[in-house]
Amino acid sequence: MIEKDHWPAGLIARPIEPIDVQAWSDLMIAKNRADQDSGLQTVDDLLEELGDPVRDVTRDTVGLWSGDLMVGYCMLRAGSQFVNGLDVHALSSVHPLWRRRGLGTAIVDWMIQRSTEMHEALHTETPGKLNTNALTSSLGAEALLMGFGFKTDDHYLEMECPLDTTPCQTPLPGRARIVPFQPEHDEAVRLLHNEAFRDHRDSLPTSAENWRLWVTGSRAFVGSASSLVFVGDQLIAYALSYDHSTDDESGTKEIHIGQVGTARPYRGRGFATAAVSWAMAEAQRAGFQRASLSVDSESPTGAVGLYERLGFQTKRISAGYQRPIP
Repeated sequence: MIEKDHWPAGLIARPIEPIDVQAWSDLMIAKNRADQDSGLQTVDDLLEELGDPVRDVTRDTVGLWSGDLMVGYCMLRAGSQFVNGLDVHALSSVHPLWRRRGLGTAIVDWMIQRSTEMHEALHTETPGKLNTNALTSSLGAEALLMGFGFKTDDHYLEMECPLDTTPCQTPLPGRARIVPFQPEHDEAVRLLHNEAFRDHRDSLPTSAENWRLWVTGSRAFVGSASSLVFVGDQLIAYALSYDHSTDDESGTKEIHIGQVGTARPYRGRGFATAAVSWAMAEAQRAGFQRASLSVDSESPTGAVGLYERLGFQTKRISAGYQRPIP
């Protein structure tokens, strides 16, 4: 941990503990409301993050406190695959009422120093990269990160579609059939996902361990609103969904379409559209009020147009920032 005098005067900095999750959730709700953002905010979401077996919460998390109010945080995670060097991913935020007081600068400085320590301990023989993200509407965050040497060329569209009317289900082409997710197909979905995303920028194969921990093993995974498309016995497309309902006063029930893919020989024939529309219809029947997803603005498969045709509209744009380690 960086020395005590690194942090703005009057604040307490310490690792995040399970007993802190309600205060942490309150911080994220305030942040999302101010920035018109979505993302991790429920107590269960945050407890799951703290339970990540890869993260050393005593060294890789920090919460900033003013009395009983968490006013800022940062957490780091080292990627488990070192194909092109060590990737460290950072999540952080500052309470809207505590911005422009030096907290953001202190947090970014901490994440750089801590990621350097992680690189030295885990993977010194190859380059390292520190990754974080921010909304493009947050000019202050952009200036802060660029000032610390971060660069960006990745942009992701955060899209939403209301489910107040039953979505129009796209018919399946040919003799294909669609079924809800079934555990016996889990490994086949993982392998298809890795193959489908091989031509996407910065995409690495997902290991079986990470897949079963963070994808189909996530507490938020909704198998009944996740779709699998088959031609005969061959899995050719999928759409996996997650419960992103909020803990704030709106209580919005949101289904998040987290992963969508199609086997290469079947691209451009409407299978992904059918998979997503089926998942949306099932979510609507289950009482979800809104669907959301995030998509690379330069997706090589034309995914942006697909989602727009299904009724999704871009609500926010986030930028991915990278900085070499050390």
